[in-house]
Amino acid sequence: MVHVAVVGAGIIGAALADALVRRGATVTVIDASEPGSGTSGSSLAWLNANQKLPRDYHDFSVRAMAEWRSLGDHSWYAPTGSLATGAGDRLDRLREWGYPVEELTTARAAELEPALSVAATAFFPSEAFVYGNEAVEALLRRASVRPLVTGGDVAFDVRGSRVSAVRLPDGARLRADLYVSCAGARTPALLEPVGVTVPLDAGPAAPCLVTRAYGTVPVRRVVNTPSLSLRPVRNGVQLEAGDLDTSPDGVATLLDRARELIRGFTPASTRHRVCVRPLPADGHPIADRLPGLDNAYVTVTHSGMTLGPLLGRLVATELVDATVLDDLKPYRLSRF
Repeated sequence: MVHVAVVGAGIIGAALADALVRRGATVTVIDASEPGSGTSGSSLAWLNANQKLPRDYHDFSVRAMAEWRSLGDHSWYAPTGSLATGAGDRLDRLREWGYPVEELTTARAAELEPALSVAATAFFPSEAFVYGNEAVEALLRRASVRPLVTGGDVAFDVRGSRVSAVRLPDGARLRADLYVSCAGARTPALLEPVGVTVPLDAGPAAPCLVTRAYGTVPVRRVVNTPSLSLRPVRNGVQLEAGDLDTSPDGVATLLDRARELIRGFTPASTRHRVCVRPLPADGHPIADRLPGLDNAYVTVTHSGMTLGPLLGRLVATELVDATVLDDLKPYRLSRF
């Protein structure tokens, strides 16, 4: 039975662990913090193929949405569709590609989201969102994997053309047959010391100000506007703006936008953080064996929530069966 060490307990690592166990592998998941406490637990967690280009990446994302549906009905999976304003530039293309789209009248928009003061113009009924940390925990629980929480960053030890161990912060070594980096935004820091460059964009597209406003549940689904994105969280709403930071001015601007968009927005409490999403330089996923290392693999992507279960299943197949899948060929490191 092959033993796989997975570094990263976000949605990619959890989905991969689940898929590996279902293929008969033994899995150890390692993370500096609790499962789902990083990007996966703070992102919009919007499952979609709405703005994915080119066509093959769009189709891959549609398959990933179906992969989520195949997991069944769960309290952390919300197949509510999503709403958008200002989406007219892509509606014709999405229709042509067979993607469900409904253009909304003002009355229909108010029926779908009565708390919005600005009428949405498009509804995407096949889309969904998940409660990210709950989804991560559920996948790990299904796999019967309890992650090893290290409290600090780990490193790969390399001997010749193979990774020999994961070096833990206390100096201990964890050994396995195969090693997978699912470290998200920390991927370059993990892999550069072993001579592998993974090009992530550290520019303004990756960080995003996230506010969770509790004591009010004014929306039912993901809503995207040019200045603000939002979705439900437990007992509240999550607000996101990629052009703002956690400074007092940034937070105040975000809350002002929410008051303009949502009628009666008066949260009892708020919590703010920056969500740093890993963003490969061309915006597309990376899934590949590490060059020069026979027993190591990396997968990292911007749309981790949408793609997680599909990527997990495909990568698990490549690892356990020692095969190369056509599905993943567009996402190799060699394209850079």
